[in-house]
Amino acid sequence: MIVTSIASMSWKTTATKASNSPNIVFILTDDLNNAEVDYMPQLKSLMVDGGVSFSNYFVNISLCCPSRATILRGQYAHNTGVYSNKKATAALSIFIAMG
Repeated sequence: MIVTSIASMSWKTTATKASNSPNIVFILTDDLNNAEVDYMPQLKSLMVDGGVSFSNYFVNISLCCPSRATILRGQYAHNTGVYSNKKATAALSIFIAMG
C-alpha cells in the first residue's frame, strides 16, 4: 500500500510538470518572404497573428542546405560540415552520423 501511494504521488508530479510545458511548433520555410504570407490568410492568422515571427535574424551561411543544417543542429556550418547545396557530399554522411 505504501509503494502504491509513493508511485501515485510521483505520477501526479510528473503529470503536473508536463502540463506546464509550452507547446512549440517550429516551421521552417524556404524562399518565403513576409509579403507572400499575405496571400495565405489562414496561414497568416494561425502563424503570424497568433504566433511569433522573427523580423530581425542572422544566419551564418546563406545557402539553403547549410542554413537548415545549422538550425537543425544548433551548430555553425564549420561544425556541421555542410557548406553547399550539392547532394552528394561527404558532409551529408557526417551530418547524418551526428544524429
